[in-house]
Amino acid sequence: IDHGKTSLVRSLTNIWTDRHSESIKRNMTIKLGYADAIIRICNKCSGYDRFTINKK
Repeated sequence: IDHGKTSLVRSLTNIWTDRHSESIKRNMTIKLGYADAIIRICNKCSGYDRFTINKK
């Protein structure tokens, strides 16, 4: 079932975590990769807009 977890990690970190050749060929994650992400909080913002991966 495709929930978009790998795509979410890609959009947050700019790293594609599908490393296994069978994953890429079948377009599904078989073996998970790893990526670091720094999530920042803007104290001037409210709600979901508070959380960002951008420095500004």
